[in-house]
Amino acid sequence: MSFIGLDIGASSTRFVSENGKIGVLPNNMVTLALDERVDLEPYPGNDEAEALRNALDVTIVKTSGESDFFPVRALIGSMAERFNPNNIRPSVLQNKHKQQVNFISALTATAYNKLLYGLSDEIHMYVALPPMEVNSAKDYVTDQFTGTFEVTFNKYNNRKVNINIVSVSCKEESFMALLAFYFEMHGALREEAKQYARGNILSLDIGASTTDLAVVKDMKYLEKSGQTYKTGGNVARDMVANDIRAMYGYDPTDEETETVMAEGRLPMGNSYVDMKESVDRAKKAFAAQIVNNIQSYFRLVNIPIQSIRAIVVSGGGSMHSEHTNENGETIIVSQPISEFITEELHKVCNTIDVVPFSKNPRQANAIGLYIIASLDQLKRQQQADKAAI
Repeated sequence: MSFIGLDIGASSTRFVSENGKIGVLPNNMVTLALDERVDLEPYPGNDEAEALRNALDVTIVKTSGESDFFPVRALIGSMAERFNPNNIRPSVLQNKHKQQVNFISALTATAYNKLLYGLSDEIHMYVALPPMEVNSAKDYVTDQFTGTFEVTFNKYNNRKVNINIVSVSCKEESFMALLAFYFEMHGALREEAKQYARGNILSLDIGASTTDLAVVKDMKYLEKSGQTYKTGGNVARDMVANDIRAMYGYDPTDEETETVMAEGRLPMGNSYVDMKESVDRAKKAFAAQIVNNIQSYFRLVNIPIQSIRAIVVSGGGSMHSEHTNENGETIIVSQPISEFITEELHKVCNTIDVVPFSKNPRQANAIGLYIIASLDQLKRQQQADKAAI
């Protein structure tokens, strides 16, 4: 049997299977009638993975089991952008488990992984969800995903991929991020995490539209501590977009503003405008909002903030702003949000370490899913070996 781990974000879905490769697919899409004509031809790719990613016109049918979301046909990524400028994306206004876009993304990523990298006929699925949804919606998510599916890549030679999902495990996003902080993908305790193996540690996983929090005590998850706030890095992005409107008189798209946040500069004609001051100001305001949420969070879960040794900050909304100049040098324009959170938090409690996730912070939840799924896979194999004796 194989496994697939899925971290469904507001802008993309990250996925990982037993080969340890973390893949990324876009989450913008347009849904169509099953028989609607689409004359677009996919852009070519430099390799099979890119060619398939450029050809995401998929039809998904659930061939056994009940479904609230299938059958459906969707254009995803560049195909969706070219077909219709009004794309749907995961929304902060609804829970993840209620949005069809997230189920389409999950099944497309699973079929994509199976087609490119190979998965067995029976698959164990691991899905990262906000902590509150793990508590309230795991049975619903399990019912929707368990069963057999046929995924057809209509613009990729009509390739059909059959998927049989035999089990579904829903895992807390913030806890998965902490697993990735503590352990390497092969299971060894990470050197920089050893000093935080004892006591209370808070995970602050900042996505584009939500921020998830969880506490571990002596590296063990405290279930009551899982919470989600529906605010994320898009708050800072929108502040920067307002500055661009005020200073330069045009309305940037979300994608353009995300590039400004990521690089700390605004493309203007054939040159760039330095946006450090605006990006820093937006991060500082967002950090103040996060610290206010943290204070109310500790009151809610009845854990004294003074008992927290460190806060581990991860997620795509936590990253620093950098770009590569014409000489190939990496220029860091703005520090990660953890620096701004430290400044704000120390106004309240100056004894807490704020630790940025040092690897790719966007991949933290996917890495955590891989770690826990690999352990389960090993247990299943050991049980099978015992049964065979």
